[in-house]
Amino acid sequence: MSVIFIGILLLPFVIDVVVNEYKLISFKNEIQLYRHPDHSKLLQDIALVTHTAGASNRCDLVIAEVRESNLSKEQIQNVYNSLYQNNNANRDMHLLFLNDVTDAGILQIYFSDIYNKIPIQMQENQDAYLLMAIRTNPPNNDLRCH
Repeated sequence: MSVIFIGILLLPFVIDVVVNEYKLISFKNEIQLYRHPDHSKLLQDIALVTHTAGASNRCDLVIAEVRESNLSKEQIQNVYNSLYQNNNANRDMHLLFLNDVTDAGILQIYFSDIYNKIPIQMQENQDAYLLMAIRTNPPNNDLRCH
C-alpha cells in the first residue's frame, strides 16, 4: 500500500521529467540544423534541462556545442549573425569564445552548469568557441528547474 502511495506522490515529478526530456530532444534536433563555419569541428555537445536565471522560477532547455575553427573571432561571428537576427522570445542565442576572458567569465558565472561540463583541454583551446541556444519553458515539477 505504501509503495502505491509513494508512486502516486512521485507521478507528477516523473511526468514532467519525461516531458522536459522530450522537449530537449526536439530542441536539439532544431539546433542541429544550424549552419556552421566551413571546416569547423564539433568537439562536444551538451544538452541540459536546468535553471539559468538567478531569482526566477523557470525551466530552461539548453543546447550547447563546443566547436573548433581556425577562423577569426569576427569571421565566426559573421557566420552566426543570422541566428542573432532571428532571435525570438522562445530562444536566446549566445556565442562565447573560450579563450576570451570576458566570455569565459560570463560562462562561469551565469552558465556554470554548462561550463562545468567542458573539459579543461577544451577551455584552453585557442580555437574553441561555444554556441549555445536556450529555450525558456514555464516552471513545472522537474526538480532540475528550481
